[in-house]
Amino acid sequence: MDQAELLVVTDSFQISGQGLVVVPDFASTASEWRGGAEMATIQRPDGSSLVSRLNLYTAHFNIPDPTAPLESRWRIVPTFPELKADDVPIGSRVLVSKVVVDAIRGYEASAHQ
Repeated sequence: MDQAELLVVTDSFQISGQGLVVVPDFASTASEWRGGAEMATIQRPDGSSLVSRLNLYTAHFNIPDPTAPLESRWRIVPTFPELKADDVPIGSRVLVSKVVVDAIRGYEASAHQ
């Protein structure tokens, strides 16, 4: 399977019952991307790597500002349910199938045109 870089981890935090949330997240599409679980390769800054399940589901952020755009309110949030922060250090590259990257990045590119 061809993989492509989805993100480089800039921050992370643990949510009980959800797992390790990594940042950045992504603007969600209204119709094309439904989310799901993907097998991801994590390439750590030290050169080591591991494979783990990555959940990519749409979450709603409750933003009180009524002028906040929909892209800020509905986000695709990357979560590793079985991992901890030590497993995915800042600077790690997360790779998933090219189809998924194209779906997420394709929407982001069209949203900013």
